[in-house]
Amino acid sequence: MKKNKYKVAILPNNLEILVDENTSLKEIFTENGVNFEFPCGGMGVCKQCKVKIIKKNGQEIERLACRYKVKEDLTVEIPV
Repeated sequence: MKKNKYKVAILPNNLEILVDENTSLKEIFTENGVNFEFPCGGMGVCKQCKVKIIKKNGQEIERLACRYKVKEDLTVEIPV
């Protein structure tokens, strides 16, 4: 079965990447050279990898990059 593809924009890196549905932000960052730390290795226990997700409808939410999986087009704002 073919997976859906979604567009993920990453700020402030100004990257725009097409990814498969259910790809984690951790995978996206790692595979695309985004400088971002995952102190607990992506287990979600340290809560240090919070990012702002801006959904296509404009809704803004804060999530852990290591645990969040893409299910729609979105923008990710990495804190600087």
